[in-house]
Amino acid sequence: AAARRLWARRLIAACRRHRLRLSIAGDAALAREIRADGLHLPEAASRRHRRRGLRRPGWIVTAATHSPAALRRAARAGADAALLSPVFATRSHPGATALGVIRFTAWTRAAGLPVYALGGLDDSTARRLIGGGAVGLAGIGIAARHDFP
Repeated sequence: AAARRLWARRLIAACRRHRLRLSIAGDAALAREIRADGLHLPEAASRRHRRRGLRRPGWIVTAATHSPAALRRAARAGADAALLSPVFATRSHPGATALGVIRFTAWTRAAGLPVYALGGLDDSTARRLIGGGAVGLAGIGIAARHDFP
């Protein structure tokens, strides 16, 4: 817990310097403590939570999704946006089946809320998503590849 707190403080400082927004995954107390810009909920949490109990002024609440049903649940729960993954093969989840561009595009267009692409993204794969309905890109591995002071 202490290591995560330290990492979060370093990351929020770097984000502020670069005018980026930071959401904290699954820990509303930590998100409030470091004055993060939002909260990211695991897929199962959108079944249990409603947006009203997790809101702070200016926050963006996102939900992890891996299927059309999960996208619908996230929309019903009041999430501001969903992260749909894995779009492409990824080292962080080596056994997961990648959605690919066609499935990602179809699910995103029918989602009922804004969708960010997550999983296996780099310059080449991100370009393949142009016109696919994503409002943005999200990453896990990219943060680990950069040194935040």
